[in-house]
Order: sequence, then C-alpha cells, then structure tokens
Amino acid sequence: MKENKTGPAHEETHSAGISICKMISAYRITSDDVASQSREQALARKMGKPPLPCAAVPESRRLDEFLKSSDAEYLLMIFDPEFWYPETCWINWLDAERNNPTRDLISLPLGNQNPGWRKGLDVPLYMTESGLEKASLFQAKTIWMYRQAETVQELCVFLTPRVILEQIPGKLKLKSIPEYLSFRKYPVRIYCHGWLHNFNALGDAGCRRDLLSMTEWKGLVLEMGCGSGFMAGTCKSMGNEVVWIGVDFDAMVIRDASEHVDLAVLADANHHLPFTPNVLFDRVVCADFLEHLPYPWEFLSALRGKMAQGGQLIASVPNVGHWSVVLDLMAGRFDELPAGNLCVTHLRFGTKISWGRWLKQSGWDVLCWEEERLPLPDNLKTFGHEYGLKTDRDSLETIRYRLLAEVR
Repeated sequence: MKENKTGPAHEETHSAGISICKMISAYRITSDDVASQSREQALARKMGKPPLPCAAVPESRRLDEFLKSSDAEYLLMIFDPEFWYPETCWINWLDAERNNPTRDLISLPLGNQNPGWRKGLDVPLYMTESGLEKASLFQAKTIWMYRQAETVQELCVFLTPRVILEQIPGKLKLKSIPEYLSFRKYPVRIYCHGWLHNFNALGDAGCRRDLLSMTEWKGLVLEMGCGSGFMAGTCKSMGNEVVWIGVDFDAMVIRDASEHVDLAVLADANHHLPFTPNVLFDRVVCADFLEHLPYPWEFLSALRGKMAQGGQLIASVPNVGHWSVVLDLMAGRFDELPAGNLCVTHLRFGTKISWGRWLKQSGWDVLCWEEERLPLPDNLKTFGHEYGLKTDRDSLETIRYRLLAEVR
C-alpha cells in the first residue's frame, strides 16, 4: 500500500471484529479555527468523528493540488463535521464499501440530509441521544438506495472514488465540490443500514418564519442571540420596514450577522443590555435564547425598561416535559446534545407552566402561546392510565413553545 502524502497510511482498523476498508483516506475540509469552536460544535464533531485518521485540509486549497498530495484510491470527504454517526455505523458503511466497491458512484450514509430519503422508511423518531441510538440501528430492506445529489447538505460527508474527483476541474477550490456535484445532479448511492443526523441540515430554520408570522413587524427590533442574522434578512425580504439590531456573544457569528442586520453588537446578556436609556424597542426577539441564561427572569425584568409603548416580546423556548425527555428520565438518562431540548449549553429547563410563571413574575403578559409538536407514539398514548396517573398530553407532545407577550 502506498503512503498517503497528506496523512499517515490508513491501515486496516478493527472494532468488534469488523474491518474498515484500508484503501480509504479520510479528510475534513475546513477553514475553522479549532480554538473558536462553540461547545455545541465541539460536541457535534465528537459525535460524528470517523474511527480512522482524518487529516484536516483547508477549504481554499485547489482540487488539483489536493489530489497531488494524496494517492488514495477512495477518499472520505467531510465538508460539514457537525453530525451524529456512531462508530458501528461508520464500520458497517465502510465495510459495505469494501465488499461492494464502485468506481462510478459517490456513496453517502442514509440520514436527515434530505427529508425525502425517509419516505417509505420506518426510521424511528428521535429527539434525544437514546432516540438517535435507536435510529442508528435502522436497516432498510435493501442495503443501497440510488439517487442523484440535489443539495450541498446531502454531501456533508461522502465517500468517492478518486477517478470521480479527477473528472472535476482542478482549479476548483475544495469548498466548492459539493455545489459542483449537486448542481450537476451527480449519481449517488445511499447506504441504508444506520442513520446519520446532520445538526445543520434544517435548511432555513434560522430564518424563523414561525416567529415572524406571530405579529406585525415595525420600528426598532432587538434580537438577542441573533446568530448569523438570517431572521433579520428574512423579515426585511418580506417587505417589513424595520431597523434590526442583533446581539450575540460569539464574535464569529456577529461577523456573519453584519450582512443582514443594521447593527451587530457583541455583548453578553448575563451582564447588561449595552444600550443607553433613551433607546426603546418596538419588538424584541428571543428565539431559543432564554434557556441559555442562568436566570432568564432577571433578563426579562431588565428588558421591560427597554420597551417602547406597545412593544412586544416574541420568543421560543424548549419544553423539557416532552415525552422523549420523560422516557429518558425514566430510564435514568439525561444526555446532552449539540442542539434541541437537551442542548449542551442550556442552563434553564422548563415547561409551559414554569416559563409562564417566570414571564409573569418578570412583569410580562403572554398574549398567545403556540406549540411545535412531535406527537406521542401509538404505544404511549395510554401510558399511565391503568395506574390512574395524571398526564398533560399537550406538554408531552410539545417540543417547543412560541409566545407573544407585552409588558403588563
């Protein structure tokens, strides 16, 4: 076997007696500074790490230069490393490739990269790590599914024969390969034993059209935890005349948010709101933000003094009373994830009752509640009835609450 010039030679690896193909070299295509990773990113990358050496390659490198640095016959390319894929899934997928290699197809693992892939497949629903574990055991009736690449999200991780990369223009930068392949609807085969969950595959989730539909948008808007500013950009694209100020404590995302907001402010809400007393807001957005504060009621109390006449708070908060979390607690589990109800950076956990109480004691009246639901599975719909247990089905089925509030 020839030496991989970019990284060490990839000898055959064994786990539970299963071999991983020795003809594969793995690469993480990145521009990230590891020191700037968030805790969510660090956990996600740990959950998706392949069980073989993985060399980091700058996304700005030209493809022809990259191919000169590696003589691997097959290349595992990771463009978005924030996903869940356990070691057993990796081993099974790569061993399936060893047993049935192809030189004219790109190979992908089955997962949520494309919601359409799930159609007709009875993949278990999941919201917690235990649910992901069950999903990873899924096996379709056929081992392979044949499709065409449609989006860059589908190509967050893929295995490709070297000859396919050699057919792509060499001047192309590595970061552009998924876009090149998806634009041309390149044929792919999908390994259907196991399940990959990409934490960034929710499309326009950051645009928060669900929250934008809750009220009329006007005047001066403050968004706490604005991230990359997609909600601001979406609100303006809908024709709303607003001046949008985004606040976040992450310098990297504030840089990205500057493209969409009118003013991007780097600040930590645990200390103070960095605005003079004469600045009053017509709308304040706290989209999945309050649960990241140790004492959200203190922030909500301080926020009251920053509201203009008729100002409104638009917020979304997770529900720790969802059935997936309740079942985990009954099994003695409370596992942290990079996103969702049990996000690793959540500091405050509540239900509709507790969130409503915290808002009320902070001087806010909730005008309306909306629920984002993942219904109870059929086998749980009568849970506890035989013992006369009182259950709140609305709470058990709600993943997240959305609310509109005003100062009392």
